[in-house]
Amino acid sequence: MGEEKNLEVSAIGSRKGFAVIKYAGVFDIIDLLSCIKTWYAKQYYNVAEKEHTEDVKSSGKELIFEFEGERKVTEYVKFKVLVKMNILRLLDVLVETPQGKEKLQQAEVDIGVRSWLVKNYKGTFKGKEKSKIHEFFRQIYEKFIGRATLDELKKKLILETLVLIDEIKTSLNVPRK
Repeated sequence: MGEEKNLEVSAIGSRKGFAVIKYAGVFDIIDLLSCIKTWYAKQYYNVAEKEHTEDVKSSGKELIFEFEGERKVTEYVKFKVLVKMNILRLLDVLVETPQGKEKLQQAEVDIGVRSWLVKNYKGTFKGKEKSKIHEFFRQIYEKFIGRATLDELKKKLILETLVLIDEIKTSLNVPRK
């Protein structure tokens, strides 16, 4: 792993970057939001809507959504998954479907997904004041004792996040590679 010095370890994306899904076309915004919230619920994440802004422009609505979910996996590790959506030039459109006319949305959508592990979230390796010896023992624990477990948890989080990305793409009808 080699990441024992960090308390946060990126699985998908990084501190500054995201795995990005771009789409321009017709979609169902209610279905998209439901897809994301359902994924969080199925995976037992506690989710918070960190941001929800809406601005009306002459070219259409501009929406920003940011969801952050966290789930305690062990007494030492928890998973965090962040989804940030920017929707530009959102317009309602009527689309002919086999069931009749349906009201959908047309827009340019950028969705960023990032996931990471938070280690030692309970402060197991911390005294009253953070000392170098506690930090040393934490790093030794992660490097030699807990390494295999941490590697497996990181793989698990990567797979979970890839499923989320796949479900978002399915909701938007984006081809998967």
